[in-house]
Amino acid sequence: MSTFRPFKRRIRASHESSRGIHHDSPISDGNELPASENDTSVSEDSRTLQDSRNASVGFVGPYAYDNGGVGDGRLQATAGPSRPKTRNKGLYRPPTRQEMDQLRSGEATGGKGFTLQLEAILKSTLLSPIPQASLKSLLSAIHSHIFSLPTLPPVSPEHAALRTSMVFPGPIEFSPLNEGAGAKWTLDWSTPSEVYIGGSWAVCGGHRKGKAEMGDIDMVVVMPRAMFSAKDRMSYRYFHKRAHYLAVIFTTLVRIAARPDSPLYRLRARWTHTSGDERRPIITLTAGKEHGLKYKVDINIHASIPAGIFPVISLYPTKTLVRCSLSHLGAPSTPLYSTSILHDTLHKAHLLHVHRLSRQLPNRTVDSFLALWRIWSARRGIGRERGGGGWFAAMLLGWIVDGGELGGVGGIRDRTRKVIGLGTGLEYWVAIRAGWEFLARTDFEGSPAFMTSAKTLLRYHAQQTLIMLEDPLIDRFAEVFLRDHLYCSAGFDEYLHIDVSSSEVSEDVYERSERPSRLDLLASNVASTLRSGLGNRARVVQLTPMASSGVLAIGVILDAAHVTRVIDIGPSADQAHAGVLFRQLWGEKSELRRFKDGSMTEAIVWDLARPEDAALIPSRIILWLIEQHFGSDIHVRLITSHLGWYRILQIPDTARDAVCIAKSERLGYRPMIGAFEDLYKLLKSMDGELPLSILQVTPTSELLRYSSVFIPHPIDLNRYLAAPECVRYLPRAEIVMQFESSPRWPQDLNAIQKVKFALLEKIARILIAQRRGTRANVFMDVAASDIEDHAALEVLLPQGVAFCIRIYHDREHTLLKSALEEDPRVFGTSLPQPSRHLVVPALSNYTRRFVHLPQHHSSISPLHHRYPSYSTATRLLKRWFSAHMLSLHLGGEVVELLMASVYLDPGTYQSPASAPAGFMRAIRLLAQWDWRALPLVVPVFTASRDATRSGRECFPANERLVSEECFSKLRARDKEISRGAWVVVTEEDLHGLRWTENLSRVVAGRVTILARATLAALEQAISEGDLDVQRLFITPFAHYDFLVHLVPSILPRYTQAVSPNQVEWEEKLKFRNLQTGDGDLRLDLDPAESFARDIQRLYGDALLVFFDSYGGIVIGCVWNPAKDQSRNLKPFIGFSTRPMATESSLVSLNREAVMGEITRMGKGLVLRIEVREEGTAAAMADEHMHEKL
Repeated sequence: MSTFRPFKRRIRASHESSRGIHHDSPISDGNELPASENDTSVSEDSRTLQDSRNASVGFVGPYAYDNGGVGDGRLQATAGPSRPKTRNKGLYRPPTRQEMDQLRSGEATGGKGFTLQLEAILKSTLLSPIPQASLKSLLSAIHSHIFSLPTLPPVSPEHAALRTSMVFPGPIEFSPLNEGAGAKWTLDWSTPSEVYIGGSWAVCGGHRKGKAEMGDIDMVVVMPRAMFSAKDRMSYRYFHKRAHYLAVIFTTLVRIAARPDSPLYRLRARWTHTSGDERRPIITLTAGKEHGLKYKVDINIHASIPAGIFPVISLYPTKTLVRCSLSHLGAPSTPLYSTSILHDTLHKAHLLHVHRLSRQLPNRTVDSFLALWRIWSARRGIGRERGGGGWFAAMLLGWIVDGGELGGVGGIRDRTRKVIGLGTGLEYWVAIRAGWEFLARTDFEGSPAFMTSAKTLLRYHAQQTLIMLEDPLIDRFAEVFLRDHLYCSAGFDEYLHIDVSSSEVSEDVYERSERPSRLDLLASNVASTLRSGLGNRARVVQLTPMASSGVLAIGVILDAAHVTRVIDIGPSADQAHAGVLFRQLWGEKSELRRFKDGSMTEAIVWDLARPEDAALIPSRIILWLIEQHFGSDIHVRLITSHLGWYRILQIPDTARDAVCIAKSERLGYRPMIGAFEDLYKLLKSMDGELPLSILQVTPTSELLRYSSVFIPHPIDLNRYLAAPECVRYLPRAEIVMQFESSPRWPQDLNAIQKVKFALLEKIARILIAQRRGTRANVFMDVAASDIEDHAALEVLLPQGVAFCIRIYHDREHTLLKSALEEDPRVFGTSLPQPSRHLVVPALSNYTRRFVHLPQHHSSISPLHHRYPSYSTATRLLKRWFSAHMLSLHLGGEVVELLMASVYLDPGTYQSPASAPAGFMRAIRLLAQWDWRALPLVVPVFTASRDATRSGRECFPANERLVSEECFSKLRARDKEISRGAWVVVTEEDLHGLRWTENLSRVVAGRVTILARATLAALEQAISEGDLDVQRLFITPFAHYDFLVHLVPSILPRYTQAVSPNQVEWEEKLKFRNLQTGDGDLRLDLDPAESFARDIQRLYGDALLVFFDSYGGIVIGCVWNPAKDQSRNLKPFIGFSTRPMATESSLVSLNREAVMGEITRMGKGLVLRIEVREEGTAAAMADEHMHEKL
């Protein structure tokens, strides 16, 4: 019998002695099986390790050293002076060695806070290196059971299958059952030559991988050398013998686990596979609390063979190890098959490799490195088969420490160069960063090492992690190690499900021998085809089998620079072979084209019905290739390219065609941008006719920065007035015009407004005279005071596009500031100063209109060109906010900054390359953002000025510190967060309240709840493969106290609703000749939104109003519970009251009267008022909305 070494004591004895761990024997409870005197299976390496253990005798306690483990092992007590000679002498005392070590450690890990978080996560992950006594007993019992099994005589494969009910792995062509009783080889079973604990557990100890669950333990059973011959490597015979050997053990384990008197009672056994390789099944035994264990654990029993049974040269990746009746000299190689056999020879080598690293590196560095690697991989959904396990991590650590050879030097795969390792003095954090650097910067395509496509996903994640850690001022620990980034909802730019359950697999026996799993083979073929078709559009193409049988999840990370390419150019006409391959890939989609330079090449051209369709080109490529190569009967369920994402941003075709110029949808924003350029030229050309010259014309509208929810299609003026009211909405784009400075400008605020009015009236007459068909009129803001900017010019150009022009005068700001800050003038000749209550809103309106909006526009508009998907993603997010009736509380500017944060600071991802991915990440940001404790910092003005090495924007360091200080003061001053719930910081707004000053914590909390609900609905729909985009934009009404229903037929924006009733306008369009237009063109008229704002303004904090500006027909209202309390009657109380029944001198809110006032105020607009159930609305008020206002 061989010596069983189930625990890490044989390997770690000398390593543990340096850690202060003392024990008398590997198994302190006496359950270790003694070695046989005739045992000759113990390798020389193992004897050497045992000798090193015996040499490390003696007590090493926790107090052996006093300076971080540096010293001679003796404790020395020294006495110091009773008091310092000088008061501040300690300030100049040199740092101790321990303090210097701490400083170096903090610097290496990115700061003291990061170091403490690393230590905390490792403390909660790493288990004690001394295994639990009950776990020792369990492993010893399994070991004893395996060695107690009797030898089985050799029988034919047919009889062996009956004996164990086993299934032979591999294609049916190689099944030994085909030979029947006439097979020339047999299957037997004899005692293993060795059983030991492999993997990292034998050296590093256990680790937690979940709640009450520890990492797997690998038990390796070494099959006897006599079982195999050199020819067994061919045609799956080795794997058949391996499967039979484990099947015998499995059958007996199942039998003994059912016996109550057995130490293995209630041990659950099942078959699994090593890293998803169906050629190599393993036995997984699950034990838990019923076995006296603190943590649930899976014990994996692997079958191994001694090295040298098969000559290494015969297992090269270039060899062909399968034979069939169609074999020929040009048979393809079977590298995956060969690698599977080689893996079974490496268990001992891997164990010794990990042990050597643990001896060379500092205390528990290997343990910490492997634990952090597993956590980092698990957060990103990288499984063991893709490099997320300890096996790959240990190999990577060895390369970092020892160095190695890299191939592909000078573009030649076989030419290598030596790379020097970083040595044995590495801390775990430095080592894991070096591992990411290796993956991120190594050209695996040019390397001779044989690797699968999993390297692309690993490399991508390593690159993004390093990029994320470039900014030292941001704590990225949670992004790296704590938050889940499982790639289904937001990580991929393109995500879809395909059902391949009915697809036919390849008949090529060599392909099926390489990938015996049908689903794995289909996934490999689909991935290979998609990579070829997408080309440089895709950085990563990842296929993952879903839990449901026969469904593959396809995730693609796109390169934004190439996503919207309309023409794919193939080989030229004189490249015959390449042309054949190209046509085989694309089928009839490929065509030979002549280009302007005279070249003739194969090409693929993607036609676009409208500009937004360019974002759908990747999904069209995927759908075409799947249909071309795998059949048209494959059911495809699109997620990120679902047409619902784009339909939610479009009005119905019948409504658009009723008032817009025909086929204007194909032009996107070009008519609006072109009309603005035309208007700009007109304004600049009239300098000779105006008393002052125009300096500049600046756009400030979302319509001119590609971020409006709906694209502003130009209207057909001839049909507009005859259309039904519910389709007659004409948006206008705000622009600001500045004249030259001149002494002609008056020094009085009231007079400045009159001068503006006169200038606008003059411009209107000139425009009408110069451009035929132009309509222009000056309008006044009746709610504004005389000193406030209240005049503007509306212009409707013949192209069917409208603008609103305002005049900016810089002196106006100075006069408003002086009126606000200076004392009243006492001279008789002085002009009277306006009152403070007029100056404050005038200054606020001026600053927002002429300072903040132009700044914001200039910072946001370049993002559309830099990130092609930013515009549509922002439009989706605005649509989401509005659809959930938050239009009155959150302006479009803050939504644009939220989406800019997703693109400029994408965290562990690259910037989104598709709009739905950007939208999903924004929803995730809203769901996870702790706005009470953290501001949102957006480097929108920085652009590339202070970019990091990778080109990612970096918020200026000094400004970040100032903003953090301002945020701390704000929260300390307003602990109840009565205003400014969201703090969105930019370089020009370090206080972060420019666009969110009036946002209450009630609304902010509502946004968080809605975002979490949307995220949960998204994840559920994606996992099921059944996404209904429209459902994400339909808000529930159950939580409102009462609803004000409006008449849809008279609302100009009704066609923009999420789900409008098209009968409202289609019936009227049938009799267009009977429509009597009133002859008025009302630009940007929205009576529903104006009505909702009036309600909020009139009733203040007594009533919280919610409304969807984009076609909403319901106004949701929630009462403030605080206003129901009794109070004394006084003037200007702000709402209708009624006497209390108990005390006539006290009054309370009269809800019925308020609803009656709303009905009268909205006469002709209000259809009805619906009062919701008291319990439901009260629950919302207490739990979600008012939060005990």
